[in-house]
Amino acid sequence: MLPKKQIVEVMAQSDLAVEPKLIGSRFANETCSVKLLEFMALGIPVVASRTRVHKFYYADQMIKFYEADDEKELADAILTLFRDEALRRSLVSEALKYVQTNNWLIERERYRELVNRLQVVRGRLAKQPQLAANEPSKISARPA
Repeated sequence: MLPKKQIVEVMAQSDLAVEPKLIGSRFANETCSVKLLEFMALGIPVVASRTRVHKFYYADQMIKFYEADDEKELADAILTLFRDEALRRSLVSEALKYVQTNNWLIERERYRELVNRLQVVRGRLAKQPQLAANEPSKISARPA
């Protein structure tokens, strides 16, 4: 097994990322791999199974989808990206836009706001410090 630093280097040198899922496997439609976001953030075009969760989070403009369990369609998707540089660039551009607005730096603030709202609802805000220390809460306390 490679050290994490080397894994990132290998990923960054990739021409294409493929994330296949067998739709009949347990939770295939519900699990979303972080691997997709990692490759997207590295500017690597992605081919992925068209699952419910992938379609929920990602658009056709950022990932080259293929119908899960269809190996011919998977091969066609890979060859399409191999042959079409403009499509690869377009997918990467849209994927990078997505990653810029859907990453931990953005999501942690949403998470902190959620925790603070839950604290308010449960009447604990006065007892515990807010998680978002860099900005005062804009949430007014209401009785539960």
